[in-house]
Amino acid sequence: MESPFYPDASRQHALETLRHLCGFGDMALVVTGAPGAGKTRILAELIRSESSRLAFHRVPASALTSTQALARDLRRIAQTSLSPEADARETVHEFFRWSERQGQRGRRQVLLMDDADKASADVIALVLSAFVAANRSMAATPVFAGSDELTEELMSRAEARMSASCMVVSTPRVESAPAPMKV
Repeated sequence: MESPFYPDASRQHALETLRHLCGFGDMALVVTGAPGAGKTRILAELIRSESSRLAFHRVPASALTSTQALARDLRRIAQTSLSPEADARETVHEFFRWSERQGQRGRRQVLLMDDADKASADVIALVLSAFVAANRSMAATPVFAGSDELTEELMSRAEARMSASCMVVSTPRVESAPAPMKV
């Protein structure tokens, strides 16, 4: 058995939950936590441990600013498989259809969006609607990571049918060790 990445059980549990849901789930995943809680580190460890069976795609923060920027980045990820003439909305939906075909071929896709709490509301809504419209058991799993407020923001932006398709994984707060006493 592989030794745990995290020495405490709650952080290891969060990582194991992400591993399982990225590979077999049919929900968008939301990783939340305070700044410095280790969200980016958990995503990095997820990539390290699962890249042999899952295809991870990091969406840069610059691609989360507008639907057009997101569409450009998804075209880059899918290479020549997406129509260059399609508008942003259609491109995002096309990306999830492309990812379904990849999943059917045994290569599940995972779309990682770190600092998603800073993303445009239109971008979040478009990703969620395209994911919900797809065959979620085969399509790319969207993973949003951000502050504790991200869950509330996502749920307020999403329709009821979309919010039922989200799973929240919270990173536990890191307790700092007490400072050593001077003698």
